Amino acid sequence: MEIDESLLSCMVPRLVMQPILENAVEHGVDSQRNGEIFIRAYRVENQLTLEVENTGIMTEDDKQKIARLLTDGCNSQLEHSGSLGIHNVYQRLHIRYGSLGNLEISTAENGNTVAKITLPAEQKT
Repeated sequence: MEIDESLLSCMVPRLVMQPILENAVEHGVDSQRNGEIFIRAYRVENQLTLEVENTGIMTEDDKQKIARLLTDGCNSQLEHSGSLGIHNVYQRLHIRYGSLGNLEISTAENGNTVAKITLPAEQKT
């Protein structure tokens, strides 16, 4: 874990990380029967970024499915219920923060899978 301790007082919606970590374990680590998960939290200007990187590799089918799930037009009725966690996180971030909240899932230069949540860096009062 690489977490800037000054960010520990930032507000994050409940259970927003759980589906992301669950996917990292299920699709990244379990699929390899071994692997690593890296968790990072950092600030860029007024945005808090939470990253979960795993050593799993996305297939082209995975990339297409994720692209479909990370849109406002995703029809959750047509998706397998096990795939809805990331769509729900995406929707919750957009509902709560508008364009300031987002979820992206991509392939890092090293081939690992990275889920990146961005949201306003609001401190608890």
